[in-house]
Amino acid sequence: MLHHVNVQVADVARSEAFYRKLFGLPPSRVVQGPDNHGLDLPGGGLIILQKSENPGRIDHFCIGVDDFNADRLRAAAKASGIERVQGTAGDNFFVTDPDGLRVQLSAVDWPA
Repeated sequence: MLHHVNVQVADVARSEAFYRKLFGLPPSRVVQGPDNHGLDLPGGGLIILQKSENPGRIDHFCIGVDDFNADRLRAAAKASGIERVQGTAGDNFFVTDPDGLRVQLSAVDWPA
């Protein structure tokens, strides 16, 4: 399940207005720091708008995994040949795809 997409933007308020109009979403909430605003999607999932000097990029996306076990999943990723596995937290970690896009894995109920 898609947990969230982290989009880098120049102006959080402007981008929030765009996505709220596009999807008919309620006002955002602050997540993971004052420059990150989350727009909750119907049925679950989140668009995180992150103020950035390099706007117009997806920083990463996160997939929520049922029965999440970070150590087991990190080991499985490495065993399958994925070289770029980052993070030691117990509730989430990142891998990097062959083109450099970061993919985060977390528990389905992980609070973004």
